[in-house]
Amino acid sequence: MGFFHAKSLPSFEKLYEEYQGMVRHLVFRMVGEEALEDLVQESFLRIWRGLPKFKGESSLKTWVYRVATNVCLDFLKKQKKLGKELYEIELGQLNSKLDQDLYQQKSLHEGLNTLKEEQRTALILFYWEELSLKEIAKVLGVALGTVQSRVFHGRKNLLQFLKEKGITL
Repeated sequence: MGFFHAKSLPSFEKLYEEYQGMVRHLVFRMVGEEALEDLVQESFLRIWRGLPKFKGESSLKTWVYRVATNVCLDFLKKQKKLGKELYEIELGQLNSKLDQDLYQQKSLHEGLNTLKEEQRTALILFYWEELSLKEIAKVLGVALGTVQSRVFHGRKNLLQFLKEKGITL
């Protein structure tokens, strides 16, 4: 038996209510809108099924991030095998500030898509999900130095991509 006793397991509703926003945000950042609902659902199914085995070696929040991240990485690997692009970018005329902002957002997603999965995941967890480097190391099951390297090189590669698109941050 894991960290929780059968009587102390949170209900599925309580678990979903507590973490659905966090999981939804992570999934959207990692894979976009196309598979969002399916991957959020898959994440919570895996979380619920795995909860009795949760040993409490990290916080529940960190463990939930790890499960959801793994669901996204599994999806990305399948997509890669199928040869699909995650984001289709249509570059139109930049007529207004709104169009320019949209172009920058799409370019950011396109740039993230060009990174190695490890770098993209580390950047999303660090900058958008605002996890600490230590938390990311726990989520990904890698050494702290590995996370630091992935964030550093991912940021460098992303900034270079955006620079080539004429975008400076």
